[in-house]
Amino acid sequence: MAYYDDGEDSQMKRFGTRPVPENLSDVEPYYEKRSEEYPDIGEQLDDLFKQGLFSAAMTARIQAVKDRYAKETDEEIQAKVTAHLAASDARVAEEEALRAEEETARLAAKLRMENEALEEYYLAHPEERP
Repeated sequence: MAYYDDGEDSQMKRFGTRPVPENLSDVEPYYEKRSEEYPDIGEQLDDLFKQGLFSAAMTARIQAVKDRYAKETDEEIQAKVTAHLAASDARVAEEEALRAEEETARLAAKLRMENEALEEYYLAHPEERP
């Protein structure tokens, strides 16, 4: 479908041959207004399941999933979050230790090169050796 703009002064824009007001919030269709206020589809389906309004086969399938992934208590969720944060902190500490080790190795190599250069200088200029 093509989009048409009738110019700066126009109050209407068109999609195809049908004009549409620029400010669509004034003419929002009923189904969009309803969709904002309806309960989430998951809540609707869960209510139907709990009311026993599904077929026996569908009820069995849903119950199998509910059994496989049982609802966790707040304490279980908090324990998982705590474990995740602890593991994350351990990874960060390990990465920092690795970076510190690499920096130490880099500085040691630099010091070794500077000492070698200084030793070469003193070999060439023994009178300046302290």
